[in-house]
Amino acid sequence: HQVDAFKFTFQVFDPDDRTSEYWPSDLFDDGVNLSLGTTWAGDAFGRPSTLGLSGTYSTKERTDLQDFLLPRGLVAGTKEGSYAITLSGSHLFWESPDHPGKGLGVYFRGSVCDGNPNPFESFIVGGIAAYGLVPERVNDVIGIGYSRYEFSDDLAFAAAPLVDIDAESAVEAFYNFEVTPWFHVTANLQWIRPGPRTFSDSWMGGLRAVVAF
Repeated sequence: HQVDAFKFTFQVFDPDDRTSEYWPSDLFDDGVNLSLGTTWAGDAFGRPSTLGLSGTYSTKERTDLQDFLLPRGLVAGTKEGSYAITLSGSHLFWESPDHPGKGLGVYFRGSVCDGNPNPFESFIVGGIAAYGLVPERVNDVIGIGYSRYEFSDDLAFAAAPLVDIDAESAVEAFYNFEVTPWFHVTANLQWIRPGPRTFSDSWMGGLRAVVAF
């Protein structure tokens, strides 16, 4: 529903994946997910911006993460009810004269969660991207992003006898190069610090091509 610069959404959906079922007979048997959100889109400091707030609650019973690694023969307990509250936004610092609505901007998305049965307590992702910033390359895109996921304290405590779990972080930089209007090549480089500390930090590079018909 749209009210001036605000858009409101309300969703009710099954907590289980139903994409492979044409008409599931057991719809909502395991609970229900409720989601409510609002997004504002307008100008801040004379530049296009967005700001959104949403919340999701699920009644589905899931495994109690404190019982995640019980000895064989013992039955893990369950917890009913999980939630996530998310704040997101974007702001355009510079608008490309060749591409209205695009240019140099920042974005972010952060969430706080229940931490049990949800395996995460919080996360944040954000970055900066530039469209047409490089001279003579008005259709190229360059950007860098960061993410950090805080795992559940209950999950970390349950897994402690086997593995030390901490926050997981990642940084990614990319460049999308327009070879022709229908052929783009993107190179990216990622650094990842895994949550399980038994794994060391890693670097990964990638290259992909897209042909548009």
